[in-house]
Amino acid sequence: MKKRVASKSQSRRRPRGNRLKPLLAVAVICERVLQEEQVSSIIRIVDVFNLTGESKTLKPGVIEFTIYLLFKSDKARGTRTVKVDVISPSSETRQVFTGHGEFKGGGQGISFTVKGMFGVKETGLYWFEVFVNKDLMTRIPLRIEYRQAIVAQQDRR
Repeated sequence: MKKRVASKSQSRRRPRGNRLKPLLAVAVICERVLQEEQVSSIIRIVDVFNLTGESKTLKPGVIEFTIYLLFKSDKARGTRTVKVDVISPSSETRQVFTGHGEFKGGGQGISFTVKGMFGVKETGLYWFEVFVNKDLMTRIPLRIEYRQAIVAQQDRR
């Protein structure tokens, strides 16, 4: 049997220069990130927030958490824009974060720690979309659940 070898024109062309994408190594929602001696520790990874209140339905409020992103350059070199958007259960999209990072190639990495207060108006599944330039790298799910708290009645005798 003859072995077939593809010519250069038939082989898959790889993007060059600034069009190469870095690799996404970590994308999580957590309570916080500790940075010590160039080492990151991710504390309490979450994908569900269980909220309680006195009303029958969720009232608009705020939750606090951190998004941690870690990229490895691979063949990507140069400055890239990293953006995180959130899509609500009712399909409303809003921007959460935009930053820039210098990718130096090889196994070198760059991380982004996005801390903040996040406004919540409805229960359900939220999707945090992570982009490098305009390329979607991943989606991080976060479910918001709500229960009415049982309030004990005081005996008024």
